Amino acid sequence: MTSLRGLAALGLLCVAPCVMTPADAQTPAGVDPEPASPRAADVPLIEPEPAPGRSSGATVDALTEPLADPLTDPQPQTGTPLALGDAIQIGLARRYALRVARADLEIAEARIDEAWGAVYPRVDLAASYTRTFYAANPFEGSDAGELFGGLGLLNAWLVTNRELEANGQPLLTFDQFSTNYFEMCGADGSLCDSGGGDDNPFLIPNQASATLRVTQLLYNGRAFAGIDAAEGYREQQLDAIHHEAMTTVAEVGRAYYRAQLARRQVAVTRASVERARDTLDEISRRVERGVLPQFQQLSTEVQLANLESNLSRAEAGAADAVDALKLTIGMPVQEDVALITELDLPGSALPAGDVDAAVAVAETQRSDLSRIRKQKVLLEKQRKLAAADYYPVIEAVGSLGYIGNIPDDPTGGPFADTYWSPSLTAGVQLSWNLFSGFATDAAVAQREAELRQAQVQYEQALDGARLEVTRAVRSIASARRQLAAQERNVERAELNYRHAEIRVREGVSSAMELREASQQLDESRLNRLQAIHDLLLAWIDYETAIGTPPAEMRAVTGGRARATEEAP
Repeated sequence: MTSLRGLAALGLLCVAPCVMTPADAQTPAGVDPEPASPRAADVPLIEPEPAPGRSSGATVDALTEPLADPLTDPQPQTGTPLALGDAIQIGLARRYALRVARADLEIAEARIDEAWGAVYPRVDLAASYTRTFYAANPFEGSDAGELFGGLGLLNAWLVTNRELEANGQPLLTFDQFSTNYFEMCGADGSLCDSGGGDDNPFLIPNQASATLRVTQLLYNGRAFAGIDAAEGYREQQLDAIHHEAMTTVAEVGRAYYRAQLARRQVAVTRASVERARDTLDEISRRVERGVLPQFQQLSTEVQLANLESNLSRAEAGAADAVDALKLTIGMPVQEDVALITELDLPGSALPAGDVDAAVAVAETQRSDLSRIRKQKVLLEKQRKLAAADYYPVIEAVGSLGYIGNIPDDPTGGPFADTYWSPSLTAGVQLSWNLFSGFATDAAVAQREAELRQAQVQYEQALDGARLEVTRAVRSIASARRQLAAQERNVERAELNYRHAEIRVREGVSSAMELREASQQLDESRLNRLQAIHDLLLAWIDYETAIGTPPAEMRAVTGGRARATEEAP
């Protein structure tokens, strides 16, 4: 654009001599000056007032001197510096939906552990204790009713021999015991207690048992299919986390750029207010000298008041945009921040407009499409899970147990080997449901219908992705054209403002023309800011549509995404 500036400068230098007053004309040597015409004599001469610190010969410098651009000369900020990457990191750490998605991933991992628990060995321990106070006579009322009484001496003999055996003493024969028994207890045995507290020889006062049972699943189609389904659910939750992270990155980026746009709009409006104040000072001096009418001063004051109102609204809007950014990333609203990432163009190459290639990338990278594909896989596993009820369940079972029959006064203590006997068993169990009222058939049919439904949803989501990519490519192309047009327009508006400023200083133009040029410059700069903002948002939408975060954000999300993918 240097040639444009140079040609415009030459054009202005050509205009300035064309409006020279007679007093400024130079008469060649040896030539008598012509008398001024009456029409020219009636025109009041306006003596140009040089700008402070500038001579009247600085016209060319004024044209080439760059104007202060709010894009490159922003107002200083106070508060904690907050770059776009920092905002994304805070948003990824504090976003509620992302925290819920991470909790869902933990649930999915717990479901995998739960599913594996069905195929691990199962170990059960059971123990019991029974105290018998009185045992009924099973032969009461029959000819064998006196059996317990006749066997009472036999019970006493058995108890005595157990005690002798426990003490390491020789055992007694029944005759030896009976002779000693009748000598000690009398002919009817009424002087002694048989040791059982009852005439029932089968009475066991204390019974205890402990059993250790081990069950190992050999085949269960439902258990194995459940493991596959749980792992598929975990893969879905990984995609859900990636999707929420992408959504967070896009929303934070939009909010950050909106806040920066609002802040730059404040800077443009503030620059317009400063130029209006300079113009008002210039016009006020000329009104005091009687060169310009007072209505021009009043008109400029009205314009300045309007601009100051616009500045106040712009500052309030910028503060609201920054607060919205804080709310998006979960930062306290009362904390002051300084936005340090500028409204720069994307660092990556913009798309060339190949929608088909972009859709192919989106199909492999978009987390929502991947989630539906994994949902189809999960439904297929769930169909196998439902069909597993057609097959049997086979288990291996082993048990080790101890049973103790303990008298009231055990010799050697209640845990003596005399009173305890072990048991060891092993076997195989098979259970097979032969008819379930067609419930298994209905469950399988339901999963097959859900599979067809998921296929339709995938086709719809793929069409939606194509639409998003097409719209994003179209928006980028439109934003690029707008930005190119506004870049040229800003240069023309700056040059036009310099023309008007010099013409007013030279006294050949009015302040109205300068105000109009200033307004055009402000509008051009605001439109350029809006075009940059729109291009950045279109770029975010494009990268989101194809499933990849914007290039300047990948460095922030890449490590976190890899860590999530590598999570067990």
